[in-house]
Amino acid sequence: MKTSTFPFLGTTFQLIADEKQVSSLNRVEHQDIVIDPSHIRWIEDLKAYEHGHKTSFDWLIAFDHTEFQKRVFKALQSIPFGEVKTYGEIATMIGQPKASRAVGQAISKNPVLIVVPCHRVLASNGLGGFSSGLDLKKVLLKHENITNF
Repeated sequence: MKTSTFPFLGTTFQLIADEKQVSSLNRVEHQDIVIDPSHIRWIEDLKAYEHGHKTSFDWLIAFDHTEFQKRVFKALQSIPFGEVKTYGEIATMIGQPKASRAVGQAISKNPVLIVVPCHRVLASNGLGGFSSGLDLKKVLLKHENITNF
């Protein structure tokens, strides 16, 4: 696995991947910008998203998670750009309508922000949580023209 650190949406992100699949994309505290040449295609995809030219991703992701978490991540990937779901709606989508808390816990383990769009999941009474900070969640939602949170 190789690591790249780069600016994205006004903050710093870190991408960890081998030649074929991504294992992590997360916000990090400011670090030196280092871009591995093998990561250029993924970083270009993110820049296209940042500039409004891309709304979904077809990356191969290395999920090392439970089957429940994988089902949640797959459900998240089905939420279209510019739309949101609640934790309860995700629980229903995966066939476990009473598991909204477990869905929230699974979402907190999302290894690949934006590509697995956990920012598109809101609590039934508002914004909900976000492992990389609510400030970034708000930036991502506003970037997708979602303002009803």
